[in-house]
Amino acid sequence: MNEEYDLNEINQQIYNSERELNNAVIEINDVCNFRCDHCYLGVKKNKFMSLDLFKKIIDQLYDLGCLSILLTGGEPLLNPKFKDMYLYAKKMGFLVSINSNGSILTDDYLEMLKRYNPYAIEISLYGYDEESYKQFTHSSSYNEVINNINRLKSNNINVKLKTVITKNNYKYLDKMIKTSNKIKVPFRYDYIVFPEVISKGHENSKVLDPYDIIKIIKKDKRSKAYFNDKIINLMNNDTYHVFQCLGGEQSIYIDVDGGINMCVALINNQYNINNISIELAIKKFRDFKNNLLFKKDDKCKSCNKKSICRYCPARFKLETGAFNKCPNWYCQLADLIINEYDTFECNLTESILKKMFEIVSDNMSKLYNTKITDNDYKIWSNNVKDNKKLKTIINYNEQLNGYLQYINFNDEKKICICEVEIKDDHQGDGKTFKKLMVEFLNKHNGKKYDDYFVYGNISTSNDHSRDVVTHLGFKSNDGKTYSIKISELRLKYLKTEKQ
Repeated sequence: MNEEYDLNEINQQIYNSERELNNAVIEINDVCNFRCDHCYLGVKKNKFMSLDLFKKIIDQLYDLGCLSILLTGGEPLLNPKFKDMYLYAKKMGFLVSINSNGSILTDDYLEMLKRYNPYAIEISLYGYDEESYKQFTHSSSYNEVINNINRLKSNNINVKLKTVITKNNYKYLDKMIKTSNKIKVPFRYDYIVFPEVISKGHENSKVLDPYDIIKIIKKDKRSKAYFNDKIINLMNNDTYHVFQCLGGEQSIYIDVDGGINMCVALINNQYNINNISIELAIKKFRDFKNNLLFKKDDKCKSCNKKSICRYCPARFKLETGAFNKCPNWYCQLADLIINEYDTFECNLTESILKKMFEIVSDNMSKLYNTKITDNDYKIWSNNVKDNKKLKTIINYNEQLNGYLQYINFNDEKKICICEVEIKDDHQGDGKTFKKLMVEFLNKHNGKKYDDYFVYGNISTSNDHSRDVVTHLGFKSNDGKTYSIKISELRLKYLKTEKQ
């Protein structure tokens, strides 16, 4: 029976659940037919998990109400008991996913997967032809992998592609994307390269330079919306707890020997299913996390960029030797991402409106020497909310630095910039204004807008604003309404930026 799953919907149901344990990753062997340069397993034991041990794990997971499992390796399809393991997990009602390199897919396996659909098979794609594949995996398997992907797809089995970006493959990422588009299979990439799990505080030499990563991210059209959402929700989550994930509680990693671990990055061989239950191990993980606290001056303690930098104490431990010591690489990348995506058009929440009004009231108080009241905010916010045509672009980098509001009058081929407000301590450098204007122009790029005019009203007492718009080429006949053709504004503004 073939089944189609909405993975996002199911994941949302799983991870919003009140269950204690939702997901388990099971390493059923550490044997692999590839020798990938970036592999995090380090020195392998060349072991296969026995069927009896697997059943013991599955039975305990079932009793704990776990919903989904991921079978991984090494290459899991190399385990001689893979079919028995898979069918046993399916029989017990689990959502079963498989991580594979895609090089091994016998007719018997295909028939089984066709009859008993997995939740998903994620295949790692490491090149775009035989040569690039061999260079990265030290295996001539590219054609077999592509053929097996097509076999899975033609049998309506949910297959997805992924890769990790390293110094050795980032230059042909575009070609891998083209390959996935050609065979019409979803593809994702990750710029986080796992350190070897046996690493003892060594710098991760395989990871790509943050400046190269930001170039890759910028090419991905999905990135803007993704990071805009994270930036606008940046919070100062000042907490003393070093671990802020659900690893070891709602998800666990069980290795080939039956070792129970919080996650793949934190394998310590402290607990084993042969001498402790999964339930008791989870309680011990929770105690460990509750007792591991930041020191007062740890830089990650009050940092609000954790959702951007991919904060992970387990990886930090592998790279720096300490859970509470973050490698500079993560901080540098977070700063680059925020700087790139801190200006965007957004929907106005009450929180953003209040931050906007703080800038307005501060600027107006200084300009007109007046006191702004709560009633002024009520009137101002109602006017903003009532104008359904009004669009707002904000610059938000840890705080709201400024905003630009405009209305399109497409029938008249004109755009009215209704308001531009910059926080006082950002007015001098001009950077915030430039970012707002670049985003505004990007919103109105293309030949469609070449004949449009941009209009703005400037108060006669606001000398600074008048100087700015006249410098950019706006002209006025009455000293109040200023306008410029948008195509001229693009040219003038780009010229201004170069200067």
